[in-house]
Amino acid sequence: MLVVLLAAAPASLESPRLLGRTPCVAPARVHLGYLHSARRRRILVDAAAAAAALHSIGARADETAVALPQYDEFGRMTDGKGYSEVTRFNTLQGDFGASVRMLASWVQQPDGSWKDPVLGSSASFVRMSSRPTSFTSTAELGRPERVELVPVLGLAEELKRADLVSAAIRKTQDAEYYDYDLALPARNCVPELATACLPEKVVLVSCAVCEGRLHVMEVAANPDEWRRSGKALRSLRSTFTVG
Repeated sequence: MLVVLLAAAPASLESPRLLGRTPCVAPARVHLGYLHSARRRRILVDAAAAAAALHSIGARADETAVALPQYDEFGRMTDGKGYSEVTRFNTLQGDFGASVRMLASWVQQPDGSWKDPVLGSSASFVRMSSRPTSFTSTAELGRPERVELVPVLGLAEELKRADLVSAAIRKTQDAEYYDYDLALPARNCVPELATACLPEKVVLVSCAVCEGRLHVMEVAANPDEWRRSGKALRSLRSTFTVG
């Protein structure tokens, strides 16, 4: 590159080539200085362009930035910007005194699913049912893990092939509840990846016998909804009450 630069440089009156002398080192130093100067100019130009780009990006980010709550030095909220430190709930009423509490921000969609305005779809459905029964208490259903869920609780036929992940007893002052976690296996799963095959649906169930009626609550979620809101759905199930 040095040779090209020297050949491309205009000949001056003192050029060794024109004077018929052997070129000395000095002209090379001049052209190296010219090369370094050109590099410095290019670096400065590139830096200026990068700074302008960053400034533009920062300006656009400021325009679309989400307003966040403001706090004082003691951690107290001074400006909520529309947010609240208190988690609010709504009560969804069923028949014959059954109810469940869910996050107030969740909105039911036309297809029956529930959506969080920030996180997205949270549950495929939340439903409660009630029917007469000859049982006088939940305990008369038998041990939780031995109850035939589909015929006894009136669950969907597809849940006959669901895996029973857990069964537990929950007690309140007014009633005893059986809580179930069901996972409906995917129908099509690559054999090589069978150990990582996700269920196509998760269904949380709670039931209780009260005043001659069998009450059942179901909340279902697909894999995406379960990853997004699984903890909230478990909390929702724990608020199911009757009577």
